[in-house]
Amino acid sequence: MAPVPVHDVAARGFGAGADAYERARPSYPPDAVGWLAEHLRLRPGATVLDLAAGTGKLTRLLVPTGARVLAAEPVEGMRRALAAGVPGVPAVAAVAEALP
Repeated sequence: MAPVPVHDVAARGFGAGADAYERARPSYPPDAVGWLAEHLRLRPGATVLDLAAGTGKLTRLLVPTGARVLAAEPVEGMRRALAAGVPGVPAVAAVAEALP
């Protein structure tokens, strides 16, 4: 199956605006992430994929659960910001439609 490309407008806009996106977009409420982590049993031994991870707003909140956190983000500029903001979390170029 061939990869599904990201729409060019989205790739350019999010790629060029990753720094502004990181500064302007609010994080997730810690209580909501805590609830999610509890109900999904995110803890050491578990693996979680942050799909369309963007700059890592959610990714960085998942790391303290102790679960193995992976990130997938199709836009290169966002992935660079993700890697800088959440070092140590593997980040790959992928879109949801191309996942098994």
